[in-house]
Amino acid sequence: MPTAGTLTWADGDASSRTIPLVPVDDAALEGEERFRVRLSGPTGGAGLGAPEIEVTIEDDETLRAVQFAEPALRILEGEAADVVITPPAAARGPIVVRYAVASDLDPDDGSPKPTTSEHVYVYGQQVGELRWSADDTSGRTLRVRVGAIPDSSTIYIALADVSGTLREGNDWKAARITVVDNPAFPTPPPPPAPTPTPSPTPSTPSSSSGGGALSLLMLPFLALALLISLGVRFLGAAIYRRKTMNAHSLLLVGLITLGTLQFGQATANSVGIASTHHVVVTTPAELETALLAASAGQRIHVRAGTYDLPRALVVPDHVTLIGEGRMQFDAEGLPSGFEPFTETILRGTAGLLGDVLTLGDGAVLRGLVIQDFAGRVGNAVVVSSRSEGDSIAATIAQCEIIAPNPRGVGPQRPTGHALVAVTNNLNMAAPPSPHVGAELSIDMRRTLIRSPGGAPGVIALGFASHSRITLVLTRNVVGHGLSAAAGVGRPDAVTQSTIAIESAHNLYLSSLPSNTSQGWRLVGGDTARLPVPSGASTANQIRLDSRDDRIEGFAVGIFAAGGVRFGELAEPSSQNSADLELTRLRLQSTVADLSLYGARSLISGMSAGDGNSLRVAVRRSTGSGGLANEYLNSFSPVMDALGVENRLVIAGNPNAFARTNVNIAPAPPAEFFEQCQ
Repeated sequence: MPTAGTLTWADGDASSRTIPLVPVDDAALEGEERFRVRLSGPTGGAGLGAPEIEVTIEDDETLRAVQFAEPALRILEGEAADVVITPPAAARGPIVVRYAVASDLDPDDGSPKPTTSEHVYVYGQQVGELRWSADDTSGRTLRVRVGAIPDSSTIYIALADVSGTLREGNDWKAARITVVDNPAFPTPPPPPAPTPTPSPTPSTPSSSSGGGALSLLMLPFLALALLISLGVRFLGAAIYRRKTMNAHSLLLVGLITLGTLQFGQATANSVGIASTHHVVVTTPAELETALLAASAGQRIHVRAGTYDLPRALVVPDHVTLIGEGRMQFDAEGLPSGFEPFTETILRGTAGLLGDVLTLGDGAVLRGLVIQDFAGRVGNAVVVSSRSEGDSIAATIAQCEIIAPNPRGVGPQRPTGHALVAVTNNLNMAAPPSPHVGAELSIDMRRTLIRSPGGAPGVIALGFASHSRITLVLTRNVVGHGLSAAAGVGRPDAVTQSTIAIESAHNLYLSSLPSNTSQGWRLVGGDTARLPVPSGASTANQIRLDSRDDRIEGFAVGIFAAGGVRFGELAEPSSQNSADLELTRLRLQSTVADLSLYGARSLISGMSAGDGNSLRVAVRRSTGSGGLANEYLNSFSPVMDALGVENRLVIAGNPNAFARTNVNIAPAPPAEFFEQCQ
């Protein structure tokens, strides 16, 4: 119910005023709720700083119902643990829960102590947020990998609401990972002797001492300083509070929120400049030297500026490369580019051979611009297998990647792309053999990809059998879309390879004003675009789970097929599959939103293969309406060779499809729905 009132100050009164806001503490599971408070109509010469805030009420019942799927896990040293957090099924609204990776819990109050061990690697952030939109009941996964440790140890994942506590009884809600010593894993070297550093003077406080305790001790002083300096202005653009807090806590909650964010930032940057594991570079030569000499756990801080790279660079295993870029975000939380004068630009030059950056296992990129050189042959960022059975997991967060060149075919992989993930077959039917059994994983979030050359911004290809590629893409802007094929004959046959893609809240945007391409191209088994004989791609699988994505500006929004046969010299692609889950997807296309095939051949008189399948589930999604959508079990140019048992399956039934989706027209014919078969 709207409420209005008046705040008054006598002449010369500079004290603050408090607006009491008392939410009703009920027992319903209702998620976050929001409302706005606006100041208007100042008189007496007063001015308004920030005239409006949005207040978010966090539902304590819903947050207490967030659970760990497995609260206790046990892994060997050198392995990774997947910690799954699940929301309550009955919650109606959005949910935000904070998490922190802790090496120990405080013996007095059970609060988490942030980990500073260089042997613990988190795919994401040590401190961060997990978000669920309305009606989303899927789990969220935090992957924690532990390197070499001196002895067996314990790691905790603690959850918190905005006030910093989320308890079960008297204990913090936390999952425990027990790490057991692995005799087969290399023993870590002894820690280096500490470098003496002078004690800070009273007027120059240390930025790394005190950790979280320092931030909490300073809160009263922060409160006093903010109240004096802000006057009648609101304390922030968003003040969070729990329903169980009283009205007098409102202003203090805003300060606690600022303190909590400051604590998280201090944790993420707690390694001092003087540490042997933290190197600062200011020139391309220093950067190249630092990467060549880097050891596991090292952080390389690259100062703002432009670094012209004469040679391709490799970020070694478990090394973090950090720039000074401060990413800006639009109203939907998507990246829009770095603040002026903060960019750290790693720029390829005309003479650079290969790919600008190649990432090792556990490598992290953050706050960087990676820019390829126009007219050069190569890619901007690559994650590629190095041997049979290789395992690489890399993280890219809040970066900008620029790929100005058109798509091409290189001796080892496609070229022109911003981000490439590929399990390698380096020598095409000659030694060395394909990297059978390799596994790659990329977690990319809040990153801006620009592809003015028109090559797909992200591409993933399986050139080796029994391999797996995992892409986790969250809140990115991906110029010129996504292309992925689980098994690609090049020319060796590829079998039983998998690509799994989790895509949430991303914008896939066409980079060309006159566009004839596809936003997503997703194929189970495929053949390389090479004029050489290619072996059969069989029993490969691609799976994609999309939630709240947008695909805009392409001729075809989504092209997907279980199996594809590209050239006359390629063997048929058979028994491959593709499975797409599309929830709250928004499509803006010019020719077709959906082009879906069980199998597709590009050669007249030759079928794609046999037994390929594509299954698609579309829920609460919106299309462009009235386009040339195409749905077929099998396709060839003159429909003269279609193979056998190739199938397109649409989940559900026609009535449910029409009821839950908008403007996807024409809709799939009834014969393709699984409940009609």
